Amino acid sequence: MGEELTYLDLLVLRKIDSDSSVEKFGQQISTSFFETANVLGTMKIKGFVDIQSSIGGQSPLVVTGTGSDILATAMQKAAEPIDSLDQAILKAIGGGARELGALTSTLNIRSADMAFHLHKLKSQDYIDHEVRSAKVMLSLTEKGFILTGGAVIKPAAPAPVASVASSPIQSSPVHPIPSQSSGSAVSTPNDIQDIMVGMAKPKPTAPAAHAPARPASTSAQTSLPEYSGPKVLDKQAMLFSKLEYYVKAYAPYAVLLVLLCVFVAYAVLTGMNKPAS
Repeated sequence: MGEELTYLDLLVLRKIDSDSSVEKFGQQISTSFFETANVLGTMKIKGFVDIQSSIGGQSPLVVTGTGSDILATAMQKAAEPIDSLDQAILKAIGGGARELGALTSTLNIRSADMAFHLHKLKSQDYIDHEVRSAKVMLSLTEKGFILTGGAVIKPAAPAPVASVASSPIQSSPVHPIPSQSSGSAVSTPNDIQDIMVGMAKPKPTAPAAHAPARPASTSAQTSLPEYSGPKVLDKQAMLFSKLEYYVKAYAPYAVLLVLLCVFVAYAVLTGMNKPAS
């Protein structure tokens, strides 16, 4: 019984009353009609509910004996104190496992145990849930957040360090700066100000002889097609094209017309040659 139970099954069982039917039950769990029928059909196979058939009307829902036993067990467990599994569930939800399937996979426990413990946490106001499209999304309440000592917040991934080759300061070597005290002596800067002063100085321009040649204009390499004047239409070719089209289009009708004329001529000749009685 309990091994196939899910928290969604338990929520559905708690919402079924004397007026519940398959056609109207989707509104109670914010799920479409087809998804609701799928959930209720699965619960009927499990033996939790029974769907009474009707012709031209509603299909009432009835909780079976197995479903009633599940509800009684859930109410009994809801009064138990919080244990280590409940705290693990709260920490997992606070860590980001909000979807019911992800939470079950994270803790790797039976679905029925998860259902009863979630029901207990909901009854004692440690968690809250939202059902959308036959999926259960869980969240901590203030009481549950305080019990866990704060949610486990995952740190953001560190930004990728820029490569040495991409940095303009690191890629360009620092050249020695001529000392102001002596005209010919050369010394290496020893502090940040010397480096910044050296970077602020304009770089000597290269001689014109070493300047790279400018690429040739693309307009000189690409030439537009020459204008050869208006095209002269070949009237003879157009005439042959029209004749070919009409021959292909009306050839069957011409053959039928010839056969009809032959048939009429044969009938006329036969009637004229017939001896008078």
